[in-house]
Amino acid sequence: MSACRGIFVSAMALPRLVDYRMARSPLIQTVDSAVWANAPNDTPCVYDVVRHGAPSLLQLSGHRVRWDWRDNPSDDDGLQQVLASICSCTEHKTVDSGEG
Repeated sequence: MSACRGIFVSAMALPRLVDYRMARSPLIQTVDSAVWANAPNDTPCVYDVVRHGAPSLLQLSGHRVRWDWRDNPSDDDGLQQVLASICSCTEHKTVDSGEG
């Protein structure tokens, strides 16, 4: 899957997964890209996918998540920064597009 572009994981069932690394494809990340403009508004949120499908997660794209990451994601600024850089959902791509 690492060579794929424009793929979204909408669900996972990996209860023993402790480290998940991913990146937003540059093709998807480009704000003026036709793919970006035509991306569905219901793109799955990475946080929701891992919260429900990877309960043992300890690291997300190099960031060590807090012990309460599933219940209080907004309390972890590092997690929010990672989500803004890797997630293409409506909430997180808006955060990232404002940073440059």
